[in-house]
Parts: sequence; C-alpha cells; structure tokens
Amino acid sequence: MEEAQKKQVQEYLELCQRLTDKIRKRFDGEIESAEAIREHAEKYLEMAEDTQMHIQRIIEYLELRKRAINEFFSHLFWVKQAITATNAEETFFYLRNALEGLIDMETLVRRENELTINFDKKIQDIREFIDFVEETQRELEDYQKFHPELLQKLEEIMKTIKKTSHPNKINLTQA
Repeated sequence: MEEAQKKQVQEYLELCQRLTDKIRKRFDGEIESAEAIREHAEKYLEMAEDTQMHIQRIIEYLELRKRAINEFFSHLFWVKQAITATNAEETFFYLRNALEGLIDMETLVRRENELTINFDKKIQDIREFIDFVEETQRELEDYQKFHPELLQKLEEIMKTIKKTSHPNKINLTQA
C-alpha cells in the first residue's frame, strides 16, 4: 500500500475511533465486543417489554378506578332511592342493590390495591426506559453525524486503491 493510501486509511481509522470513543463514553467503556452491544440491545428489548407490561397495569388500574367510582355513584343512587321508598319491600330492594354495589366497589378497590403494589417502581422503570430511548436517540444522532464522512472517506480510499492498482482500467463512475 502506498503512503497516500496508508494516510487515507489512517484518517478513516481515526474517524472510526472518534465515533467509537463517543459510543464508549455512553457505554461506560463496555463496548469491547459485539457481544456487549448485543447484550445492550437485549437489555433495551427487555426494558421495552417491562415498560409495556407496566403501562398495561397502569391502564388496568385506571379502568378499575373508573369502574369503582361508577359503582360508588350507583351505590349512592340506590341509597337515595331507598330514602324515597314508600314501603318496606321497595326500601329492601333498593338497599340490597346498594349493598351489591358497595361489595362490587370493594372488590374493585382490592384489585386496584394489588395493582398499586410497587407502583413507584413501575413508574421509575418507565422513566428509565424513556431515558434509555433518549440516550439511544443521541447515539443515533452521533452516528448520523459521522456516517456521511465515513462513507466519503471509504469511497475515496477505494477509488485511490483502484486507480493505483489498475491505472489503465479505471472507470470512476464504477468506483
């Protein structure tokens, strides 16, 4: 390899090294192998699945909360009906419905309480995933900044090598 080619390759390697250093900073120096990057991607997917599960639990909690509130208003309706009832049978009917509504509400509230166990942890996990996504976006932006220059330098190296190895057969449109 000629000196000019070596210089081009060296510049290309330096550019790659700058990108690698930026990535290494983000990974705290843990990108020595493809396996480390694969583990990073697997962690990302695992976090995504956990986040999806946490969000589903939050949605379920909110739906239960809505149903419990509706049951409470239904309970109030039956109690108000009992107050205005004109006989014992009517009053009993309304109060039985009020009691059923209260029991349903209690069941829903118990389920809500089960869903709120470790609620803060779930919210924290979701925030960590969002931070992770934002960090990945910054990594992508770094790569997008370097990519055109990497591509250009590599093409220049290939053209130079092609020119010097086959000076009479060179067609720059194919390079």
